[in-house]
Amino acid sequence: MLSTKTKAQIMLVATFILGLIIGATGYHVYMSQFSSNGNSDQAMLKDLSRTLELNDGQKEKIEEILKQSRGEYQELRNKNRPDFHAVRDRMRQKIKDVLSPDQQSRYDEWNRRQDEKRRGK
Repeated sequence: MLSTKTKAQIMLVATFILGLIIGATGYHVYMSQFSSNGNSDQAMLKDLSRTLELNDGQKEKIEEILKQSRGEYQELRNKNRPDFHAVRDRMRQKIKDVLSPDQQSRYDEWNRRQDEKRRGK
């Protein structure tokens, strides 16, 4: 039977892991709003136009600003992607270190499915 202290430690680790998973999922959802296909630009322009009552000239200028900024965001994402992957890989290894061999193989499969979803496959 596990001691109260051990149970508390397990709960703390489980809470931490759950927080990481929820945080990563939330981050992915948030970042997917800023996709490189320009849909978010049009949504932002529409919202700004409605809220600020933009005239046609303002809309054109803001659309160009959004297009340029989208390219800058993409460059930044590409530049920082290896850092994000390194953090993700370290997190995954730390989680695996907590799991049993059977759980590790299931966790590997879970990660594979998550990666496929992220890539849109």
